[in-house]
This record gives sequence, structure tokens and C-alpha cells, in this order.
Amino acid sequence: MEYFAQKYRPRTFDDIVGQKHLVSKNSSLRKMVESGNIFNMIFYGPPGTGKSTLANVIALTTHRKFVKMNAVDLSVKDIKEELQGSDNFILMIDEIHLLNKKQQQSLLEATESGQVSLIGILSENPYFCLHSALLSRSIVFQFYPIQIQDVETRLNSVFQILKAEY
Repeated sequence: MEYFAQKYRPRTFDDIVGQKHLVSKNSSLRKMVESGNIFNMIFYGPPGTGKSTLANVIALTTHRKFVKMNAVDLSVKDIKEELQGSDNFILMIDEIHLLNKKQQQSLLEATESGQVSLIGILSENPYFCLHSALLSRSIVFQFYPIQIQDVETRLNSVFQILKAEY
């Protein structure tokens, strides 16, 4: 059963509200993704600002295999197993700041070689909690709180979809 929030989650850049500095047609992130060149990225900002949603949109836009992991219950073994035998996919790690130094280092070779495009998601400032070697291989994007008018815009879009469905 698909939950309401998942069913109506934005699926394209144009569906995303807020974060115009990241998703507008002229943004460097959007141009990068639409050109097919995906680099390692760190998304940070307050909860509920669209970090995971944008990661999903990037995966949908690029048609790449998309693997989601959560750092809360992740081990070095889990990371290595996921990387083994896979190539050219997007690995999203939520709460990446909870990985210890050794876990973060286990990602370095794959991120540097391009075997995987990492999207690390966190609500903490990455410059204080991520390993410098991982940061040096990534582009950092900051997310800002969503404004009420953005929420209204998205709700109106979902209402239009619901109207068309019924």
C-alpha cells in the first residue's frame, strides 16, 4: 500500500517547491543532473526541506539505480556489500553524519572512482561532522526552511491531481 505522502511526492524538478537556488532551470545542480553528469553531493539543512525528495528526483531524472540506506543501522560490511558488483548507481545515505570515520572512509574509493554517486543527507553542518576526505570528493548543497507560500503551492498541485483522479 502506497502512503499518501509517498504517492504524491514530487517526481520532477518542476514539482519541487522551495529551494529555487537548487531546482530552478538555471541552477547549477539542475543543469548538472539534466546533463547526466552526477557528482558526489552532500545535502544539508533542516528536516522537512526536501533533501530526500530531491535525491529521488535526481535518481528518476538520470534513470540510474537508486539505493537508499540509513546511517543509523549501517556497518562497514553493509557498505562494502552494496558497493560490490555494482557500478554507476546513486547511493543515498540518510543521516550520513552518524557514520564513524571508518564507515565514511569505506566510501572513499567508490566515490573517487565514480563507481557510485553518493548523496549524503544530514541536518548538521557537514563541515563539522564529516570526514574531510569525503567532503573533498563532494559538492555541498544547503537547504533552507520551506516558506508557507511554497507549501500552499504544493498542496494546490496535489489537489489538482486528486481532482483529476476522481
